[in-house]
Amino acid sequence: MIPLGRGPVPTTAAELADRLGYGVRRILQVERGDPRVDVRMSRDHIDRIAIDITGLSTSGPATLTPGFGAADHPSVIDVLAIDGDPVGIRGVPVTLSAEGRGLPVAFRTTTLDDTWIVADDRSPSGSATRPEGASAAAPTAWLEASARLDTVEDALRAELDQRARARGFTLKSLALDVRSAGRRGITLRADATVGKSFLSAKVTATATVTIDDDLVLLVSNLALTSGNPLVTAILARARGPLDEWDGRRVDLTAYSFAGARLRDVELSADDAIRFRATFGG
Repeated sequence: MIPLGRGPVPTTAAELADRLGYGVRRILQVERGDPRVDVRMSRDHIDRIAIDITGLSTSGPATLTPGFGAADHPSVIDVLAIDGDPVGIRGVPVTLSAEGRGLPVAFRTTTLDDTWIVADDRSPSGSATRPEGASAAAPTAWLEASARLDTVEDALRAELDQRARARGFTLKSLALDVRSAGRRGITLRADATVGKSFLSAKVTATATVTIDDDLVLLVSNLALTSGNPLVTAILARARGPLDEWDGRRVDLTAYSFAGARLRDVELSADDAIRFRATFGG
């Protein structure tokens, strides 16, 4: 769902494009740059929305929800295209492409006179009341994202260096190794050297992320180890969050996009970490 700000339901392509730009900035918590939005629409039917987020820098998507709804105005987006090449997400340049077709949505006006555009997930084919001229085909969508390993390592180094300095340590070196574990999985290993005064010690972090044939994601092999007893004792304090995630299972089939349910996922690594998801009604 995307906020469109105060005011009634947009009635022109130019107005919807401008207000979608506002909503994208809010949802992505944009720190730098502006999205470019192009809209083609008729009265109750959106032919195409193209959103280019190339060059944006964001801290990640925000969770926003509208207030109490006063009225819904159903619509359908024939084609929704989103591209970013790259978009900066928490310091990592990510190449992102997504496309959805036949997506049932609604313009929701709240009791506070805000307007939102929200996905209509009430049935596999969308709203029971589809606008005239809209296709009755089930919605479909796909999403691809990739990030080069060297840029992931650079961002991780900067983050860990900041965290180490806050605790009086210095990050002296970092090496990240990410490998594919089948068609739907990756293993990660990070070897770092930290120092404090005359102390120098190696720290190793590992993790495995796999997705089975039922599209259940499993996080395992989460570990932080060191050959230095003092550093090991310090690392023990970080076990809490790791223990919360180690062994966690997430059923990805629960996720949908405007009535299009997740059907397949690919997760792999070579010179980049690559992710692809396909959705179908």
